[in-house]
Amino acid sequence: MFHVDGAVFVSDRGDLTARMEAEYDQRITQRLFVQPRIEIELSAQDIAERGIGAGITKIEPGVRMRYEFKPEFAPYIGLEYEAALGKTADIIRADGDDPDGVKIVIGLQSRFSDKTEATGPQPPLSSERNPVAATSPTNELPHREDGAFRNW
Repeated sequence: MFHVDGAVFVSDRGDLTARMEAEYDQRITQRLFVQPRIEIELSAQDIAERGIGAGITKIEPGVRMRYEFKPEFAPYIGLEYEAALGKTADIIRADGDDPDGVKIVIGLQSRFSDKTEATGPQPPLSSERNPVAATSPTNELPHREDGAFRNW
């Protein structure tokens, strides 16, 4: 599955930056995935206090391997190359640092879903939340006189 994300940021000083990410989930087995990915950061202007120059400021290509125990729980390990570009790289070099490098990433991908949205509202589970259930001998949902179910 191919994913693309983007975000635009405006600081309280009016500094405009953006980030774009793209990744592709390639299934190897039922639970094992390889995920090539790339992240690009941009800035509309120089931001001296953050050490950022205008233009494309950083690029991070990489690859991750993920094992899904469940879709909601999937640890991963990966390798990423991070490189500052343009004026940002010049600022980093002027400070005596290296503008690029390789890093190992380890993490956990998790997903949260609300089961009630997919299946609709669920009836109350106990008599504490449903006083009619405590008084109904068969615990059936009470009906209106026209035969329809009552909404709780």
